[in-house]
Amino acid sequence: MNPAGETRVAGDIQTALCRSAVYELFSRLLSAPDLEHGRRAVQISFTLGRTEVLSAGLRLRFKELTESLSRTGMNEVERAWQSTFGLTDGGPLSLCESEYGMAHIFQKTNTLADIGGFYRAFGLERADGAERPDHLAAEFEFLAFLAAKQAHAWTAGNADLAEISLEAER
Repeated sequence: MNPAGETRVAGDIQTALCRSAVYELFSRLLSAPDLEHGRRAVQISFTLGRTEVLSAGLRLRFKELTESLSRTGMNEVERAWQSTFGLTDGGPLSLCESEYGMAHIFQKTNTLADIGGFYRAFGLERADGAERPDHLAAEFEFLAFLAAKQAHAWTAGNADLAEISLEAER
């Protein structure tokens, strides 16, 4: 491979890893409040705030997010969560895709089956007690997986697998 091609692949790897981290951050932030999710969100945000691949403006936003997350107490997060999403996703807003624009139960069921089938196509199975497959936290977790898979494929020199992962992400 020529130096320009190597630089491009290295950039593709870094970009995919950054996307994976951002997706994981979103997944953690959209999950039900949990101390471990909070700690991991702070770690990811802190790392992104120091990642030279990102623009200075974006790094600044992640640094601000890190400070905000570090200052916010768990009780405050739980109260805000419950008033926005409810204890069991029954609040004024839903984090589940199929709750919007699907009037008929069969539409919801088909959508859930389609999303679950898409996850299984990539070798993923729903863990016991996991969020619904159409929950934004689960969908962002899947996107994080796809972006990490793409970075791994580029690292292994498998451009075809990298492209499949990127296309699935799209």
